[in-house]
Amino acid sequence: MVILYETKDALTRALELCDRIMNRLWEDMNIEVAHWPMDELTAAATCEDAMTKAACADIVVVAADREGEFPGEFSFWSERWLAQRERREGALVGLFHPEDRKEAEAGLRDRQLHRLALRAGMDYLNHLPATPPCSIPDITGWCTSRADTVTRTLDQIIRTEPKRNPGSHSVGNGAS
Repeated sequence: MVILYETKDALTRALELCDRIMNRLWEDMNIEVAHWPMDELTAAATCEDAMTKAACADIVVVAADREGEFPGEFSFWSERWLAQRERREGALVGLFHPEDRKEAEAGLRDRQLHRLALRAGMDYLNHLPATPPCSIPDITGWCTSRADTVTRTLDQIIRTEPKRNPGSHSVGNGAS
């Protein structure tokens, strides 16, 4: 799990969210949580470390205020991160100040994160549901039905002709 945060208060909210998620869904697992402030994402070492971990993370949390645009550092970082992520499944979580949730209309940052999640091939969440989406016994059924689903990536793999090595020849075509 990776957290990118704007302020110390936002980091505190994000760590509390991570604790709730782990206690609710993954109580018996040890999950690594790494976090970086957004304003440090332009430093080469920080940028690379955050990108590498976020490219592999199942959950990426962006903790910030909802108003205005994201800082340039975050926008720069997110474009580079998208190239490394390679549309791996996962969830991008927009965690905004609790008072911002009362707004009837999604803020600019909320929409930016939603578009970013779509481009990354991730689910976008901007709140934690009161109950998990399904009970534990249903997860097995969901996994089984998901295994039978031909995704766009799998369909592309199935339809792609295998590449032949130079000098190779077909076997079994009747030629001697």
